[in-house]
Amino acid sequence: MKLDIIDLKILKALQENSKITNIELSKMVGLSAAPTLGRVQKLEKTGVISSYHAKVDDTKLGLGFSALIQLSLIRQKSTAVGNFIDQISSID
Repeated sequence: MKLDIIDLKILKALQENSKITNIELSKMVGLSAAPTLGRVQKLEKTGVISSYHAKVDDTKLGLGFSALIQLSLIRQKSTAVGNFIDQISSID
């Protein structure tokens, strides 16, 4: 699907605030409400917009940070993996 400048403005606005009303969105992109809604629906139907999410503030939940860790085990037997999972699970 080829996107034009209006589609890109719609995507940017929705990425910044997916709860924006269609009227607010239409004012931001310079179209009336009906064509704006039609474009959003087309972006959803074609899968360009696949879902909407809530971004959670981890600090408000008392979580200090998030980390992505990759590791490998020397032995990959099921007992070694099980022991590793047991050890990791015991850490607070």
